[in-house]
Amino acid sequence: MCNGLYLGSAQGVPRTYDFWANPAIDPGTSNDLDPNFTQTIQVTVSNQATYQIPSALDLYWSDPTTGFHADPTRLIGSDTPLCPPHNSLTGTDSQTVVAFSWLPGSTAAGTNGGHVCLLALTSHNPAPVPGGGDCGGGYPDAANPTTDFRTAIHNIQLVVGGAHNKSLHFGFAATNPFRFPVGTQLCVRPLTPEHHAQEFERLLAPERNYAFAECGTRFGTPNRVGLVLGPERILAQPYKVVIADKDDERFFRHPLLRSPRLGFTGPLTKEIETMLRGPDQRYEECLHFDLLPSEVRQAIVTVEPGEGADLFAFQVIHETTEPKPRLLGGINFIYKLRKRLY
Repeated sequence: MCNGLYLGSAQGVPRTYDFWANPAIDPGTSNDLDPNFTQTIQVTVSNQATYQIPSALDLYWSDPTTGFHADPTRLIGSDTPLCPPHNSLTGTDSQTVVAFSWLPGSTAAGTNGGHVCLLALTSHNPAPVPGGGDCGGGYPDAANPTTDFRTAIHNIQLVVGGAHNKSLHFGFAATNPFRFPVGTQLCVRPLTPEHHAQEFERLLAPERNYAFAECGTRFGTPNRVGLVLGPERILAQPYKVVIADKDDERFFRHPLLRSPRLGFTGPLTKEIETMLRGPDQRYEECLHFDLLPSEVRQAIVTVEPGEGADLFAFQVIHETTEPKPRLLGGINFIYKLRKRLY
């Protein structure tokens, strides 16, 4: 195989639901981002080629979102690891772990309840040229993480501290990562260990044990989950660098977009949720709406806790319906209530 680099599942292994919990990205054990505390985020680059590959690796953050724009203003860091070849004796692909140190600052740490989404992109180094194909490395395509195995997304939101039996309202971005219009479907479903074993294997990874250490792994079923669209809509713009008085996108290892931030994402107070939802919208389990090229639209998910548990899990799934069906992305949630005081 010509281009052997991949993040998470190997090339040729289909990515389906839950690809946004890619194990190639390990965000560490910290619960919340702290602008005064350096985070260590590890990314594992795999190589299944029979030769070593000089690679490039970029790591980005974003507010909670379904699709992902690689915005240069949210670059956490870059590295150029040399990836050893596939081991023909053991039949195993090589794995190179890169540790990024990140001091998030108030811009990232001050919103979304201290949680962000992560995007990793790897490619051949030096930077590929457009149309270079697999042998030249090509651009890793953040817009197609289900088909481009050089991309990885970590999109798990842990919301801790809700009062007992208090509903959660959480704002996020429903994003079109493509540069053409799409029709989309956005759905939410509760997750239970009995019926969603694969999703819970990711949710209950050791680095996230702090989220439920006090009350074990007993998850309840929400009384209700639902979605509604908010009023905010923005368009991301192509980001280019001027070289020799002309725009040259080949300067980058992959296409970039500058994406303004929505005003309200993360946990919302009831007052803000009411303002954003408006008087005429009702929560639904699935929504259908169109998105312009590179459009970001505000959405709100709500969960009403059930009785007899302090932990609830649910999943948002975003996919296109036009021009053809494909997964855009999603978000997995763990909602932990504060214990009842007796």
